[in-house]
Amino acid sequence: MLHVQAGRQQDGQLRRAAPEGAQRQDEEEVRSLPPSLLCLALSTLSHPLFAAQPDSATYRADADDLIWFLAVTDPHIGANLWGGLQDTDNLNFATSELVETVEPRFLANLGDLVDGTGGGLIPVGQFDEEWSNYQTIVEGNGMTPDFYYDLPGNHDQYGDPGLPHYLAYSVQGKATGQLRHAWTVETQHSRFLFLGMRTCNSDGAFWPVDQAGLQAEDIQWAQGIAAANAEAQVMTVLGHHPVSGFEFGSNEFKDFLEQEGASAYLYGHTHDYAMKWIEQTLHVNLASLGKSKQLQIGLFAYDGRGLSARAFDAGDWPMLLITAPLHAGLAGNHKHDYKVPDYMAQAPIRAIAFHPDGIDSVTAMLDSTTEIPMVQIADHVWQGHFDATKLDLYPHEIVVTATHGSEKDSQMIEFYTVHEDPPVVEEDDCHNDCDAGIDANADAGMADGTGNPEEVDAGGTAENGFEELTSEAGGADSAAPADGTLEAGPEWDSPLSGEGYQAEGEGPAPSQPGVTGHIPAKKSGGCSAGTAGTAASWPLGLLGLLALLGLCRRIGRSARRP
Repeated sequence: MLHVQAGRQQDGQLRRAAPEGAQRQDEEEVRSLPPSLLCLALSTLSHPLFAAQPDSATYRADADDLIWFLAVTDPHIGANLWGGLQDTDNLNFATSELVETVEPRFLANLGDLVDGTGGGLIPVGQFDEEWSNYQTIVEGNGMTPDFYYDLPGNHDQYGDPGLPHYLAYSVQGKATGQLRHAWTVETQHSRFLFLGMRTCNSDGAFWPVDQAGLQAEDIQWAQGIAAANAEAQVMTVLGHHPVSGFEFGSNEFKDFLEQEGASAYLYGHTHDYAMKWIEQTLHVNLASLGKSKQLQIGLFAYDGRGLSARAFDAGDWPMLLITAPLHAGLAGNHKHDYKVPDYMAQAPIRAIAFHPDGIDSVTAMLDSTTEIPMVQIADHVWQGHFDATKLDLYPHEIVVTATHGSEKDSQMIEFYTVHEDPPVVEEDDCHNDCDAGIDANADAGMADGTGNPEEVDAGGTAENGFEELTSEAGGADSAAPADGTLEAGPEWDSPLSGEGYQAEGEGPAPSQPGVTGHIPAKKSGGCSAGTAGTAASWPLGLLGLLALLGLCRRIGRSARRP
């Protein structure tokens, strides 16, 4: 596990979320502002300060804002009445071979860590032996609190008021003494906030009583964490129960997801796999690691803040996930995808691929006619390019295939193009040594869109909703802009020809295969260097507001002098 441990600490990107108590402006000072200045302040400080931004996804030319992580659920350690060791075998696989191969930012376990049956038919309480077996597996495979996030489920609380067994044996419970958990992942462009909710009750009620839901204190905790991490552009929420199974707090929770701009809610409990949108949030239900036969492994990625998702059978290799362009048909109709501008001659296709013995090759096929070679540009990351100038505005398909020997995995996504003029930046308007020389060229960028196609991931299992006719549990993403400006994404300021980006065997890259996003930024001038992104705009707004307050007070004092 040394290899995984080293990957976890890279650049200090994984850390605990900030505690509650974000700083706020004094209300009296704000009320004293003239109406015009108050409107200016409110427009500056409104959305980016208080909520994540799922529509800020960016179709990037590089992989600098790409992260991926894993989720499993319902291992049910102790559920071996009918013989076999699926519960322990699959948990051992997930915490050893799976994480060693995929090298995710973290692995989340969404609850029902133990069965509570002692090998019987129904849960009757907590068994030290089940919990000890669970702890032996996860700690023996090197799962640590900064990498492995195990949440409580209803089977973990039966007959155990306050969940003392969870607090004593689980990785997170033992490390924090808490039933709810929050953590962040950072790249040089984005901050991602993850909230692990306690959706099971903690009164120790026995089966068949479930009492799933969220109490007011749970929602308040989540709101406090979100407020204290207001600079995070992406929020993902995890729990054990589906919202439809809540006995209380479901409306409040859905309001929270909507108001805070949560990109996804991941959960288990049902032992079935499903993926659907509820309002603007993707709800993903993973099958049981210990009791289901397929689709127990969830692979998720954010590429330029855009979400992609697929589910896999435990033990199946290779694993492949396309991260750019975003899949317009994710769970029927991606809520936060983008369209590819038709001026782009070098539009990227990017995917992550994994096999314990390495990936031999990754290839792509555009519209079943154009083969696109892909090269490895980073660990597990493969990329190729296609010419969007030759495409019409109808939906297009990309099939990517990863190969190791005779083993293959394929995924198909659908995307849309849009007619746009290339962004133009005038050099005369640039100052402070900005990158006019680069951005003056037409960005071979990328941009927005939505669609309502079916997803087909070559394999063998249907997903959910519009995807019920598909051939494997697949998924996709969500993204939006950045063309050297920061309308809806981080500033892009790195030509692909730069050292360290071009992969071995790949031809010279264009000088500016730039990016645009969900709402393409079209500026006639200005410079991108020194431009603050949406994540940084609210601190500048606060500084400006304070300066205006000071100026108003000085003017007021001067007016009162004789």
